[in-house]
Amino acid sequence: MVNPIYPNTSLIRSVAKFTLFTAIACAILTISFQSQILATTGTFSWGALTAPQLIYCSGLIVLTLGSLCIHVITDFAVRKREC
Repeated sequence: MVNPIYPNTSLIRSVAKFTLFTAIACAILTISFQSQILATTGTFSWGALTAPQLIYCSGLIVLTLGSLCIHVITDFAVRKREC
């Protein structure tokens, strides 16, 4: 096992927490946006969205998934360094 240069995991732990909270916030924003469209139009379909709405909703979904991926990687790194 290679010893890490910086055995202190506080920075990477902070990144893991930040990305988790970012993913949760983006998921809540996505659900809120979709429910607002549903309440306004009575239905939610990707074809009914305008271009800016589609970009916004798609961006939130991508940001949620990206944050979750980064969270999993950093959380795994923290757990591996603590062993």
